[in-house]
Amino acid sequence: MRYSVLNKGLYSQGLKGQLLFICLLVQLCCNSQTNKVLRSNYLGGNPKVIAKWMSKDTVQFLRFHRNGQIKDSLWIQKKGLKEKPFGTERRYYKNGKLKAVVHFATIPGHFTFHQYYKNGRLYKDFKNPGLFSFYSKDGALFKQFNMNKNDQVKLPRKYRKQQHLKSSGLIKDLQQSNALLSNGTQERRFKSGRLITMFLKGDTNGLTLCNVEGFTKEAILLSKFDYDTTRSKHTLRYDSSFAISFSTIDSIYYSKKNTHLRYNSAKWVSGLGLELFLIPLIIAPIVGIPAVLLEPAIIAIYGPGLPVFFIGNGMYKKMVPKKYDMKTYKILLKNL
Repeated sequence: MRYSVLNKGLYSQGLKGQLLFICLLVQLCCNSQTNKVLRSNYLGGNPKVIAKWMSKDTVQFLRFHRNGQIKDSLWIQKKGLKEKPFGTERRYYKNGKLKAVVHFATIPGHFTFHQYYKNGRLYKDFKNPGLFSFYSKDGALFKQFNMNKNDQVKLPRKYRKQQHLKSSGLIKDLQQSNALLSNGTQERRFKSGRLITMFLKGDTNGLTLCNVEGFTKEAILLSKFDYDTTRSKHTLRYDSSFAISFSTIDSIYYSKKNTHLRYNSAKWVSGLGLELFLIPLIIAPIVGIPAVLLEPAIIAIYGPGLPVFFIGNGMYKKMVPKKYDMKTYKILLKNL
């Protein structure tokens, strides 16, 4: 499952082919003149599609619901047979409420995407590169990934398992690779090799994309990374390594399950569960067997499909970083 503008934004949801056709048609009919409009209507007379040729290579594209409410709006830049969305794209429910909005950045592949439930609550909050967050109808965060180049970010190989620190003086001070986060009654294992976000006391700008390298008696050793926007891969770009004293930390966002391996495993498991739902529905019409004759097979496949799908979603949920307030928690070193 790869998240991108083309499969999670509005641009691909029935729009792309129509846009190209209308752009070409407008060019042929209007001879690339501005202020020309193409319009198609539903049988009842309400508008279905309106394309406004605003300049030689710019088209405003509007679609409508049957009840006359606007369905989505989008700006397109066209060059030959290629088209590219730009600016802000919006989509609406039949009652006129906002369903989703995409802000396209000037850098290719960079965007923000927000999708809303019918009750107005936020459902998806995407920033590429950045966090892809999913919320339930009651506002609870149940899935979150750190994405770049349409996939979850990961460390370059040469920066894993402290390889880049072997010639550094920092590695000599390390006492343990793992520690504990403890509030006196509960203890959580604080493992190295995990990306965390950290806020320092008196600082509202968090340290993001920090890989935990290990611990000394009084400090945590981190390697800071940034999104690499110059390469085609989703690996991160190394910035620096440093130690942060425990006493200067205000809060930490961390999950020991938040790894690239866990992401791939959850993706595979949830995808398998979804496929087990779809297989019977696809096979029946292809082979020409009445659905009633496939009921035993459908039940046999659906049986494991449902728990497999929920297991995958459960794996995603455990990846969501939790906040550890250092007014309540302490970092403890033990023989782990």
